[in-house]
Amino acid sequence: MVRIRYFLVIMLLVTGCSKGVTVQSGYTEQIDSLRKVVAKFEGKEKLDKYRELASKCSDNAIYAVVHQLYNDMEAEAQRQDDIDCLAYVFFNRLRLFFNESRFDDVIKTAPEYLEFLRRKGKDNHTHYYNICYIQIKTYIVNNDVGTATIIAQQIFEQAREQNNKAGMAIALHCMGEIYRAQSRPDKQEKSLREAIDLFESCNDDDASDLCEHACLQLCIMLLNNNRPDDALKIILKIEKLFQVRYDRTGIPYVNLLSLYTKYYIIIGEYDKAEMYYCKLDSISPRNIFWLVNGAFLKSQILEGRGQYDDALEIIDNSLKTLDTFNNAVIINSIKKMKIQLLAKMEQFDKAFDLAMHIIDANDSQHRKDLAYQVDELRTKYNLDKQERETRHLLYYVCIASVLLTVTALIWWRHTRVVKKKNQGLLRKISEQDKLFAERENEYKQLQDINAALTNTVNSVNSIIGNSDDGIIITNKDMLYIRLNKLLRKDKMFTHKNISRTSVAKELGVNERSLYDCVKINTGMNFTNYVTYLRMAYARELLTNDKLTLEGIAIEAGFGTRVTFYRIFKENYGLSPDEYRKSMNKKKASQKTKEEDDFEED
Repeated sequence: MVRIRYFLVIMLLVTGCSKGVTVQSGYTEQIDSLRKVVAKFEGKEKLDKYRELASKCSDNAIYAVVHQLYNDMEAEAQRQDDIDCLAYVFFNRLRLFFNESRFDDVIKTAPEYLEFLRRKGKDNHTHYYNICYIQIKTYIVNNDVGTATIIAQQIFEQAREQNNKAGMAIALHCMGEIYRAQSRPDKQEKSLREAIDLFESCNDDDASDLCEHACLQLCIMLLNNNRPDDALKIILKIEKLFQVRYDRTGIPYVNLLSLYTKYYIIIGEYDKAEMYYCKLDSISPRNIFWLVNGAFLKSQILEGRGQYDDALEIIDNSLKTLDTFNNAVIINSIKKMKIQLLAKMEQFDKAFDLAMHIIDANDSQHRKDLAYQVDELRTKYNLDKQERETRHLLYYVCIASVLLTVTALIWWRHTRVVKKKNQGLLRKISEQDKLFAERENEYKQLQDINAALTNTVNSVNSIIGNSDDGIIITNKDMLYIRLNKLLRKDKMFTHKNISRTSVAKELGVNERSLYDCVKINTGMNFTNYVTYLRMAYARELLTNDKLTLEGIAIEAGFGTRVTFYRIFKENYGLSPDEYRKSMNKKKASQKTKEEDDFEED
């Protein structure tokens, strides 16, 4: 029954974590439930249940509950005088402080715990060295690498004198962290591999967590140095260990997903990286380390896909999150990534300014190394930029040359087509003018004949004494002659208000007779005939280069340039400008020909 209740409480914790239980009353209910479960046990079994529950809550980032469990566990361990359990509580409480970014609490409390364990004769205990490890990591985070190095060397010498392999492994692991902070990957790899070998040989269950962490650090270092094949071997090794010891919800599995995400980013398989990142984001705790780590991975995926603006936004948000977080290693690693991203975006000035800011914030040796890397990066990108710009310039010149050639050919072809079309249209206009000129000549002859006949008839009438004043021929031909005489008088066809009604009234005929007359003699209606006369007059005006199109439009009776332009284009197939240019070319050609003929004569 107790085990069933214990299982239900665990499920409650996991469910509560997944739903984001943050209300204090919810934590109180969980603590009360856990205390009732643990109260059913006695002795060492009770401490084991505390440890198991605390581990489960810690993996699910229920830190408020974990602190209370550690307090209860410490009280119970003191009651039972279990120093080993107290050492476990001290170490895990400090680790919890570290995960919550409570670094001042770590620096203040760690010496007290170490002193207590020394008094109890437990300075050879694995958790004694684990506490040293947390203490050293805290100094590294606070940019005090000197103090961290001194403590790491001291605990290594102490562990070697005690022949404590776990202690020596932890000290080497600490040195690996220090070398990572100093950007010395060769030293870091050597220290971590030696630490892993010692961890595996000591068979100490309490050191197994740090062994796995050392593997994680080594794998991350290999990935950061673009050695994915070596890193994959470590990942598979870690996964094998995790399958034996952990489920798929806690921190170890989060670490494994993080490694797989990094690995697929390095080898450029961003879809798989995205898949592992989604799994990671769904189960990772919401503390600052995992938030930054998730943002770091997401920005790398976006950068790999070329989504630089989105990646830069995520990096900037991470830096804002870390604004009050004094972790130079993490902050500088994110800033380095931002430098690379800015360089890829060709924002070299911003990248250089950020790099100089990082250089000023670090120690002299780190400053020199980073300055060299930034200079090399800047030089490389400047050379790449210059080469790219030169290459682009050549491309642009070639493309421009091709475009100019094609444009010239198209323009030449277009000019020939337009010239040929205009010549044909001019011939058509000339033929039309010729036909109308012939018609006008015929009607002039007819008018002369009519005048002669009228004179003859008048003479005969005078002889025979006929009282009629004369004979007037009123057929449609004569009406057409009268119409043309009227329209050309004072250029009546250019009048704005001219209409068939007004003209018929002026000629003394009805509108139907006028319509039939124009239709029979021109094939056009009255409006089109007036338009033809205006067009002919406009073409005559176009030969005068001093007149503008607006002036010609008004003078010919069209009113506006737009109307004139449209009607001219519809009637002749070319614009007034094109007609004027064609006629000028024709005149120039004729003038040249006449000069040549004159010179030959």
